[in-house]
Amino acid sequence: MCYLGWSRHFRAHQLLSSLCSGGFGIVTVGESAVDAEYARGHDLSINLGSDSVIPGLSDLVESICRYGAQISIEISHAGRHAIPSLLKGKHPIAPSAIPSAMEEMFAAQQGRPPLAVHEMNEDQISEVIQHFADAASRCQAAGFNMVMVHGAHGHLLSQFLSPYSNKRTDRFGGSLENRARFAIAVLDAIRKKCGPDLIIEYRISLDEKVQGGMGPEETLEFLKMIEGMIDIVHVSAGILSHPDTIQYMMQPIYTRHMFNVHLAELTKKHIHLPVTTVGSIMNLDNAEMILANGWADFVAFARPALADPEMVRKTAKGRKEDVRPCIRCNICTYLSRQHKNHRCAVNPMAGRGSEFNETEGLTPSRTKKKVMVVGGGPAGMQAAQTAKQRGHDVVLYEMQNHLGGILEIAAELPFKKDLKTYYQWMVAQTEKCGPGLSSIQR
Repeated sequence: MCYLGWSRHFRAHQLLSSLCSGGFGIVTVGESAVDAEYARGHDLSINLGSDSVIPGLSDLVESICRYGAQISIEISHAGRHAIPSLLKGKHPIAPSAIPSAMEEMFAAQQGRPPLAVHEMNEDQISEVIQHFADAASRCQAAGFNMVMVHGAHGHLLSQFLSPYSNKRTDRFGGSLENRARFAIAVLDAIRKKCGPDLIIEYRISLDEKVQGGMGPEETLEFLKMIEGMIDIVHVSAGILSHPDTIQYMMQPIYTRHMFNVHLAELTKKHIHLPVTTVGSIMNLDNAEMILANGWADFVAFARPALADPEMVRKTAKGRKEDVRPCIRCNICTYLSRQHKNHRCAVNPMAGRGSEFNETEGLTPSRTKKKVMVVGGGPAGMQAAQTAKQRGHDVVLYEMQNHLGGILEIAAELPFKKDLKTYYQWMVAQTEKCGPGLSSIQR
């Protein structure tokens, strides 16, 4: 399974297709808003609030399913952390009139009061419930057999569920049963509109990691309430709009691998449904360990799959050593937030599927040349590999008696194990290219 945490991109078809041809069984398009008025958490989000989205989604389904993979889509409402610039003068809506921690931080930095959040009345609640059902129905009409309902990371569904963000005193607040009422109504509306054949994966933060928020014990009680309404539980942690918990959703380089797998393992002990785990699962060895030990039933990849969309196919062909490692630098997510084209710090072809053949390597050059590359650092090694793959005769000059350059120095810090793995991989891949690419003393 590959999960992509953004939705709209002018080269999305090439990017998603490369993942499917690379061997992933399910590709999930991330965080797509149930309406354009209040639900959008970022301005790259697909608007599922109009039938006009169906033709484009249908094209996407065809481009994925032709490789034998399944496609899913994350259906979401941002609630109180909707992007102000997308609200067109309106205020975010949420179960309670409480700004997010992120908004309070930004407001303090900018010397302004936090943007007011409007507490939803029952008419608005009913309207949003219908929006979820309609969005799922549009995806189903486009050919999706599966959707992911985003109830994690402090989005609207979890805002209702969590006592951290829900201070209501009516039938949607107070006890767990009342706080769960909104999510249950959403799932019920989707199931009634879409029928039993639509696979529903529910994403949840088993532990919100904030004082006064949902912890594992109460979240498991909620999952037991919806167990008969969903098909898969997708287990994560943290709240997107709370700065202190972002590391639990998108782990940086200094954190351990398989970061949230223990939460999936705990869920499997209490919930009788297939469980998906996610979070710094860096390679198929990690995935095999998880599955073999019964800690989860599905393993979701995001950043590692972008670093090498061919990781599954390469491994199946006995080329595990050729899988390009992710270094968890987050340049991919950073550029998405900057509204720029997708790129990867370690994969120069990422996001350029229309320019390069990502499945079988680079197109051979029409004219064979002799190429000299000066410097065996990361740029030099990649340049030499690229030129060699295109059929040129390449000689690499390096003043030291080994390759690596500044990358070798950067990878020495003990918490940069991912970078060291990448450094060793780059050297091995460069030397694998054959004679003429070994380092040469100046």
